Amino acid sequence: MASRTIDVLLELTELAPVEQIEVMLEPQVLVDLLDTFGHPREETKRRLASGTLPGELLRDLLKEHGAAAVWERVPPSAQRGMREPKKPRRGILGRLETKERSRAERWTSVAGLCALIWSGMWMAGAFPEWGRGPSLGTTIASCLGGAAIFGPLTVPRSAGMIGGFLAGAANVLAAWLWLTHFPEIRVGRLAVLAIVLLPLLLGLLFSWLFERLFAVTRPRGF
Repeated sequence: MASRTIDVLLELTELAPVEQIEVMLEPQVLVDLLDTFGHPREETKRRLASGTLPGELLRDLLKEHGAAAVWERVPPSAQRGMREPKKPRRGILGRLETKERSRAERWTSVAGLCALIWSGMWMAGAFPEWGRGPSLGTTIASCLGGAAIFGPLTVPRSAGMIGGFLAGAANVLAAWLWLTHFPEIRVGRLAVLAIVLLPLLLGLLFSWLFERLFAVTRPRGF
């Protein structure tokens, strides 16, 4: 019996996509399809009682009328309930390389990176006439900028937002350390890179760790 069932399933997969077969094999859908194509209920009951498998009923229907014609007769509500194939989960670096993010998410990440760099430059003294050192405004810009960078890169987004927020806090700390230990050095491009690069790497690490943590603690469905 098991071998027969497997053989029928293999035949079905050659006739129609697996996702459609799952829908058409639902009892009510299959009965409605048989009715639609002129198979009386009594005949269906007789065949099932004699040992015919539901998959064999569907197989004969697909062979007789074709998969496209049969699928067209499936109710739209059942078609909408068809399970979509799961997309492969990508890591943070994989999402950076692909175009999975929307245009709004990409612009949000760019704006966050600008905020992170700008706040780092300000705090390190790149604009001496405007002031230097951490302040409430630069701290907020740095933390929100970090959250904007890494939020779109994780699933769920909250993992990247938390990791990015910590990266922004690390940016403030790096700028403060630079200002404390190298106050006499003029801040140029290399200095800004040194200040911002470490928080960005920490942001990647924190986001990856929180994504893994949330994946472990997330309740699994049946």
